[in-house]
Amino acid sequence: MTGLQSESMKLLPTGAGSLAEIAIRIRARRERMAGGEELETLEPIVERYACDFCEDVKRVVMLVEGERSQVECPACVLPPTLEEKIKHSGLPPEFAEAALDSSDERRAARALLRLMDDPSLAPGVLLAGPPGTGKTWLAAAFLRGWIARERLGWWTSVAALLDHIRQRFGDQLGEDAVEYFERWLHPDLLVLDDIGAEKPSEWSIERLTRLLNDRMALGKLTIVTTNHTSPGKLDSALGFRIADRIQALAWIEVEGDSRRAAQGAKATEALTDAPPTWWNK
Repeated sequence: MTGLQSESMKLLPTGAGSLAEIAIRIRARRERMAGGEELETLEPIVERYACDFCEDVKRVVMLVEGERSQVECPACVLPPTLEEKIKHSGLPPEFAEAALDSSDERRAARALLRLMDDPSLAPGVLLAGPPGTGKTWLAAAFLRGWIARERLGWWTSVAALLDHIRQRFGDQLGEDAVEYFERWLHPDLLVLDDIGAEKPSEWSIERLTRLLNDRMALGKLTIVTTNHTSPGKLDSALGFRIADRIQALAWIEVEGDSRRAAQGAKATEALTDAPPTWWNK
């Protein structure tokens, strides 16, 4: 973040306590949030900073005997837990149990495990397949494993990302919008979920193309999920420019029974003591 003056730093009020006391309160708040308290609705798009306390300025201003004094941010020096890092990534809570399993014989799972060990094998992965086959679950499992290895990773649905940018900046990409886009270039891994779910506008295509181009140029890994099961379908849904960029990723088809149907069957049987049969009729 550039152009930041001391006035931009967070000012800790008189009575905030010592840095050690502040750090203890930050840790307690994190634990309460992890336990479900004080949790705001988790949107796919948030103002993402490595530190949401100082907003990446790295220093804060404390009032010491009435005088302002710049000190190191107490939250930055307090290492976050794994679950805090995962929450910060934007991953929806429903994937809290997602994990890659070496016993999973599916081609997609084996490929992701190989990529986890050696990210230089591909610029990214496109997970393609019909709805319900587990594409998003696999992407979530990869992200969780990635973060567990002390790497920075973020998650967003494509629709939510584009809606947020459009609502915030409109059709004008000024300095603020450029700075916002640059944030999405920072993480070593970015998961873009459900691309092509709706017909994008020229405005959306331009921005997605630029994002993919810039991340590839920087050597940043990108995982994309889609319901479109062939390059031709992806081209029809998104247009040639962005479909061409996506084809530079490793294309992996995800096959299998619907995970949602299996979850629904399990829930139905738990409630009724009998498996559901209506969708087979």
